[in-house]
Order: sequence, then C-alpha cells, then structure tokens
Amino acid sequence: MGRRRAQGPRPFGDTFVTALRSVARLTGDGDALVRGAALAPLLGRHGVDLTGGAAAELNCWLTVLLRVATDGTLHDAMRAATFTERGPGHLVSVHDMNRVRAAARPWEERLGAVAHPALRDHLRMLCLTEEDARSEGGFRCESGDWPWADVPAAAGCSVVAGWGFGESQAGTAVVRLPAAR
Repeated sequence: MGRRRAQGPRPFGDTFVTALRSVARLTGDGDALVRGAALAPLLGRHGVDLTGGAAAELNCWLTVLLRVATDGTLHDAMRAATFTERGPGHLVSVHDMNRVRAAARPWEERLGAVAHPALRDHLRMLCLTEEDARSEGGFRCESGDWPWADVPAAAGCSVVAGWGFGESQAGTAVVRLPAAR
C-alpha cells in the first residue's frame, strides 16, 4: 500500500485489508511493506486476483519488487539486471532502436573497454541519458539515486546498481540483501 489513497470504493473488502495489515510492516513514512511469502497465501485465502479488474485500483497503492533467481554472485546478479544472462543470441543492439543514441557520459568511454561488440551495443542501451531513455532503452542510476530505493531499503536491502526505464515507470536493480536472521 502506498501513500496515495484511491478515490471511490476500495477495491478489496475490510476482511482482506485487515488481514493484509496484520502481515505488513509499516515504514517510517506510513507505507506498508508486505513480503511475497506473506502476501501469496493471503491472496489465495481471500480469493484476491491481482490480474482482475478490482486490482486496477492498486496501481496507485502498490510497488512490487520481484526477486530474480541468481546463483547469489554479483556477476550473476548483474547479468540478470542487464538482461544478458541468456547469452549472445539474446542481446539487443542499440542499432535496433528507432534512433541510434550514444551512451551518457562517462559511459560511452567506459563501454569502449567491452571487447564484444554486440555486448557493448546491448549495454549502451542501458546507459542512455534519462531523456533519451524515455521511450527506448534505460538510464543508469547511481546507487543512491535509483527512483525506488526507498522500497528495498524498507526491506533492509541496499541498492548496488540500478537502471530506470521510461519516465521512471519501471526499473531493475542489483541489491545487497540483509544478513540472514
């Protein structure tokens, strides 16, 4: 649940909302954090379908972080976050975009160190300026400037590297998970 309140009738009944609040951890600014392990059974128990029409109301309430399975190494996490884990046959070239764009400074120079041309072009798409990434590609964020950094921080994670897409409508990041409890 987020800071903004939906207008009109609530999309879900009081019973579900009460159950949701019982598994939520409130953050300092009043938002609630619910881990998927607690949310999934709750959705099933209450018959809530997040793909149904009522869930459309959640678009102003919900930020979802998906944890992608990796082998736990920084290398594998970076491959997943940059969409390079499937190998050379699945790289997308900056030349496939409607308009070829150069990477933002200082990334264009740094990308020169990448020997594989297709990998260099694929990574260039993730290093555009925020303005150039509005319709295609992505922009690299410094770890403290990732637009959604408050969400993983509320879960005890810290952002190592992040990218934004569109007008910060979506993003991908590598995060450092909290120590096991």
